[in-house]
Parts: sequence; structure tokens; C-alpha cells
Amino acid sequence: KSTMIGRGNMLSVKNGKSSSSSSLNMIFERMSEDCISALVTAQNEAARLGQSKVGTEIMTVGIIDHPENARKVLQGYGMTLRKARSTVNEMFQNDEDDESSDSGA
Repeated sequence: KSTMIGRGNMLSVKNGKSSSSSSLNMIFERMSEDCISALVTAQNEAARLGQSKVGTEIMTVGIIDHPENARKVLQGYGMTLRKARSTVNEMFQNDEDDESSDSGA
């Protein structure tokens, strides 16, 4: 199983272990498959929102979507994937609105 991480960094996951063809090898080797999946989801969310970086608010969406323990804890506080996505969408929509008003558009 291979996944693209970042700009062209290929990550291969085999038997619960990961390896990377980039200098990020040591970092990803220590991550669980759930953690890597959360990162991939967050990266996809950032791309969907037109963001060049994955911030903590977008990473939260990835965490809610993948690691079962984190999902259970967050859902215990009423946080769901749908609510997190909605909140992040609103945050970035407001950022775009602020930028438009600043530029006089």
C-alpha cells in the first residue's frame, strides 16, 4: 500500500510499518497506520479547501475520521466529522471573505 505524502514523497506501508523515499523516513516509520491515514485525510481536506498547508484545524478533521480511539473520545464531547468539516469550511470561507473585503472586492 503506497500513499503520497506532501509534494512527491511516496510513503509505503507494509505490515504496519512505513518507509519513505524521502528524508522523512524516520518520522513516518514511527507512525501508526491510523496516524498516517489521518495525515492523508487532512492533506486531502486542505487540498479540497484550497489550502497549501495542513494546520491543526484541518488535522482535527483527519483525526476524527481515522484513529478509532481519538474518534471515540472526540465524539464523546459531541464532535463529529460532519461538525468538524462544517466548522473548518466556515473558518476558511470567512478567511476568503476577509481577504476579499481587504482588497476592496
